[in-house]
Amino acid sequence: MCKKSDKLISNAKEKGLTYLNRDEGRYHLYRFNDCGHTQKIRSDKVVSGQFQCRKCNEAEYQKEAEKHNLTLVEFKKSSCGNHVYRFNECGHTQEIRTDNLKFGKFRCKTCSEEKHKAAAEQYNLKIIKHLQSDKYLYELPCGHTKEISRSKVLVGSFQCQICDASYHTQPSKLYLVKMYNRLTRKSWIKLGIAKNIEHRIKNYGLSSFITTKILFEKDFETHLAALTIEQNLHSKYKDKKVDPKLMRQYMKSGFSECYPFSFFKTINQEILVN
Repeated sequence: MCKKSDKLISNAKEKGLTYLNRDEGRYHLYRFNDCGHTQKIRSDKVVSGQFQCRKCNEAEYQKEAEKHNLTLVEFKKSSCGNHVYRFNECGHTQEIRTDNLKFGKFRCKTCSEEKHKAAAEQYNLKIIKHLQSDKYLYELPCGHTKEISRSKVLVGSFQCQICDASYHTQPSKLYLVKMYNRLTRKSWIKLGIAKNIEHRIKNYGLSSFITTKILFEKDFETHLAALTIEQNLHSKYKDKKVDPKLMRQYMKSGFSECYPFSFFKTINQEILVN
């Protein structure tokens, strides 16, 4: 027993731990030398180095939660990065994945569903069923059915294309929006078209730490005219775009139409001459 105990002490020391005593089965009680916290750890996990201080880990998650106005209420030891948080603004609790927390890619599902139902009622829509991701099938006031993203319903940005075939003949705007990441302190620009720019920005599904500012907008008599110029610019400068995979970390839509902020003057001048 003495030799086994010596081995446990030696293994612990190599991994920055102090062996305290045996608990149950293969679990033993150790103290982390750096932080002083104690924890039950399997002896084989100590040898392989597959362990972390749960108290320190939990403190880091709480610190990250505070950045997003959340409170960590349940730290799940056995979860794959899912822990329970409380939204400080509304008081609702919800499981959130660690990677989604880091990039601010989450929302209160309870509040979100309440807003969704209220918006559908406001615009006389009947929710038929959920399709996938942000998409739902609705019955419109005219009786026709249409697949619409939930984000567009929230701002009333939809129409029946059967009843209103004049969509491409309606006025529209070509715009440039600056997006700023408060965590990395980096900026980029988004080129797009919309009838209502503020509503379009809401539909991006931006992470909570991304701020926006409309830098430029140009009116066009028709949506088709604005769309033609937008598509030409995206085609001409496709090699200048920011990697969509990177942008997708911060926005749910529009991530394939972003450019470095240093490219603003060039693309702005292109719009002015068209």
